Formats: sequence, C-alpha cells, structure tokens
Amino acid sequence: MRRWLPVALWAGFVLYASTSVGSGDHSAHYLRPFLAWLFPWLASASYPDINFFTRKTAHVVQFVVYAALLWRGLRLPPALTVRTRSVVAWVLGSSAALGFLSEGIQLFSAQRTAQLADVGLDFGGAVLGAALVLALGALIGRRTPPETPPRPPEEEPPGKVLITSDLHLDDAADGGRGILEELRSRFVQSGADVLLVAGDFGVAERAEEWMAGLRAAAGPGAEVVICLGNHDHWLQGEADGCRSPEDVREKFWRPACKAHRIHCLDFENVSLPGVVICGGYGHYDFGFKDPDAVADSKRPTMADYQSGRFGGMTYPDMDRIPGLAGTEEAMRQTRAISHRLSAACDEGKPVLFATHTIPFSSLIVHKSAIYSPRRFFDAYSGNSAIGILISAMATSVALAVSGHTHDQTPVLQIHGVPCVNTGSGPDRLRFLLFDLKTLSVTPLQEDLRTM
Repeated sequence: MRRWLPVALWAGFVLYASTSVGSGDHSAHYLRPFLAWLFPWLASASYPDINFFTRKTAHVVQFVVYAALLWRGLRLPPALTVRTRSVVAWVLGSSAALGFLSEGIQLFSAQRTAQLADVGLDFGGAVLGAALVLALGALIGRRTPPETPPRPPEEEPPGKVLITSDLHLDDAADGGRGILEELRSRFVQSGADVLLVAGDFGVAERAEEWMAGLRAAAGPGAEVVICLGNHDHWLQGEADGCRSPEDVREKFWRPACKAHRIHCLDFENVSLPGVVICGGYGHYDFGFKDPDAVADSKRPTMADYQSGRFGGMTYPDMDRIPGLAGTEEAMRQTRAISHRLSAACDEGKPVLFATHTIPFSSLIVHKSAIYSPRRFFDAYSGNSAIGILISAMATSVALAVSGHTHDQTPVLQIHGVPCVNTGSGPDRLRFLLFDLKTLSVTPLQEDLRTM
C-alpha cells in the first residue's frame, strides 16, 4: 500500500481526466471566471489560447508527478531494482504506456480528440520528472570527499583479499591471542592486500579490544574490512542503555572501528580500485526454517522461532541481544543493505558482497538427520530477503561470501551469483583468497606452507 497506492491513485486520476470530464469546454468553464477575476483587463479573445496552453502544460505536470511517484515506489526499501538505469527504464516505459492508454480513452469520447502529440508531451513530462528526481538525489547526496593523500605512482592497486569469519575471540582460553597470531601469519603468507572478516569476534563490550587485536594482526598499512555477526551484538551484562541491535552497533562498534581505521560494512561501503566491498550483518528473517523440524511429535510454531525455544533447545541470541522482537531487525538489515548495495552497483565496478548470516538456503550444510530437532536452528542461519536483493544484481556481484554456520561450502552458482561460505569457526579457521584482477576465489589449503 505504501509503495503502490500513490502510484495507482495518480494513474487513476490521469485516466479519469482523459474522459469527457477533462474536455476543453469543461476546463474553459472554470478557467474563464478565474482569469476574469485575476486579470480584469485581459481581453476575452485571449482566453482560448490560455486554455490551450494550460491544458498542454497539464499533460507535462501530470507525468512529472507520475514519474516521481513511480520512482519512489521502485526505490522504497527493499528496492525492487537497485540499478538507476533500470529504474529510469521502468519509469519511462510505464509513462509511455499510460500516455497511450490516456489518449486511447479519448477515442471513445465525443468531446475529446486523441493526439499523438499529447503522448509526446506526456513522455516529455516523464523525462522531466526522472531528471528532477536524479538532480534532487545528486544534490541531497552530494558530500565533500575527505582529503586523502595521493597514491604514489609506483604503488600497485590492491590485488587480493584474504577472507575469513567467526574468530570467536572471547571463546579462546588465551583471550584470542593464538587466533590473531594465526590470522596474522595467514595474511602475510597469502600476499593479500586486504583483510575481510565476516563477523563474530566476540561480545560487544570488548569491541575496542577485538579491533585493536585485528589491526595489530593485519599491520598498520593494510586495508581491514569487517561486517558484524550475531555474537558481536551480545552483551555480557546489563543492556547498558541499548534497546536494539542498532544501539549496540552505534555504542560499541562504530567508535572501535573508527579508532583503529577499520571499515565496517554495517556503516559504509569500501570502494577500492576495481571492486566495491559491500554488505553487513544480515540477521535472520526465519525464511530458512525447516518444515521437517520436529521434537516430541511437535513442529515449531512462529512463536517458538521468535522466542528461540523449542523442544528443550534454546537459541542464545534471544537472551543476549537487546530488542529482538519479531522480524524488526531482519527488516532493518534488509533496508540498510538494499541502500548500500544500490550505491555499490551505481559505481559500475564488480561488487564483493559479504554478510555474516547466509543469503541462500543452499549454503546450509546439514549434519543433522532429517526430522532432527536440531534442524530448528536452520531458521537462524540467514536472511532470505537479502538473497532476493543480490539475485536481482547478479550481473554486478562478483562474489557473495558469508559465515555464521561454520560449514564450508564449495563455490556455488545461485541465481547467477557465485556464493561461498567460509566454513571458518573457532575450532578451525578457514580462509578464502579473492583475486581482484580475475574476480576468482580460491579456498586456501589448511597449511599455507605447502602452497
């Protein structure tokens, strides 16, 4: 309703105005007394010319408004198309069809005359409307870029991205020092220029500690990119003023990332020569719940999924992340990622897309028997709406990578998008190497010294 009702109402008005109600006689009936009141000195012989000009102007204005409303409908989150040229094509094509339909209606009215020139005016109004929306968007979105030192001419652009996930530093007995040392060793030996970690470092209150360790592992000159995971929204103690996962991100993760020069995809895209890295946490919208999950001859209900409790099992996020009510966080993630993906695709470069949770059910690797109660946890594996978003942008997404499930998958072509799960976990870190020149991804061997 919010997306399409304004479009439908305005299109209905345009078609209604194409009937005898919008004839020249009717418009002159209202225009003449208004002109006589506003301009008493105006000769009545000028009225027909003014009526003609007003009616032709109305053609243009009607379709300026229609184009703007249709553009809004297409781009409301989650955007139905995130490519600007696709939006323009839909707006102009739909406006042309409406213009022809409007003139077609006039063929059946004795008081109206269908004219191809009026279709041209309608289409011109749509072009003007699209141009105004683009100009307004450029004006609002314009930002003064920060001054950055020029790249030395001899410096090569980034060539490789080392990708991993699920470090779970707070689960390690040594505070994660061994995990960070292994990460440092892998990063150096791989020859990568960029490090990408797809979430799950540890509880939010220790975000500063985790980001300091990650920066030390990558070194001061490396580009470090992360997205957050569900564990990164956990709080050890009280909510401490946080009422939602967004509050947790803003209070703990944004300042920690800024302090250590780490790019967080939950806040920004990272544009590099030849590629844009885009993504975010993802959360779960229960789109991957298993219909065969059963415990004690009962199947879980939506109330069970929202509480995280079923058959004696508990999903801990519900107790440790503030504000997990319904699917609000999944919707918030989808909207935010939709905007960032749109901006990434508009740059015209290949997109490396990273989320913590998975975007497609094909990335679930089952270790539980069919009808196992543990399949209840499939519902918390990912966000199906985000899969729809990246499927729509298959030609721009060079790779979609995720983590969360700790189950490694080969590279799968899903709806034209190369997708892979790192398979990394606290018991065994796994790594992928993404080549920015060939846009290919390679799982690294367990022991890099054999490469």
